[in-house]
Amino acid sequence: MFLDKYVSDETLQLIKKNYNVYFLNNLDEKNFQEVYALLNKYNCYFIEDLLLNYLELFTYSALDIEEELNVLKEELGSDYINIIGDDLLYIDEIIEKLEDREYI
Repeated sequence: MFLDKYVSDETLQLIKKNYNVYFLNNLDEKNFQEVYALLNKYNCYFIEDLLLNYLELFTYSALDIEEELNVLKEELGSDYINIIGDDLLYIDEIIEKLEDREYI
């Protein structure tokens, strides 16, 4: 499992408790790296929280996630990253929109 390159042993153990082994073993490392890099680019200080609670976000295209982040930037203003970090329900919203795209 490649996640150990990105998180501490303690965080990895929590991730393993939160997610199905099959899901973890089938994460695409290249896609994960792209999403991780995108979140770093946008200075998302809450990446560890995302890994613990919204790991499915890392299964979507970085381009699609970036598009949704830009929509939130327009809605929330220039402090949107801090707003998202304070209320991760915005991540639920992004995931729902990305799920809907898959069914269209």
